[in-house]
Amino acid sequence: MGTVTAPTTSINEGTFAQFSATATDPGINDSLTYTWNFGDGFNPISGRDITHTFADNGTYKIL
Repeated sequence: MGTVTAPTTSINEGTFAQFSATATDPGINDSLTYTWNFGDGFNPISGRDITHTFADNGTYKIL
């Protein structure tokens, strides 16, 4: 089970946006890894709370 928090408004190119995720895993010895792929050609970013700057205007699907 998880939750993702992201901006709900448009973001201008060159402006950073903040993203946050939370999740729970019932496994006693499991660890969680958060990886963000912004679909804009940059390498994925790991971390629960991150910032990302979009170089170009557009609509992006974040995975």
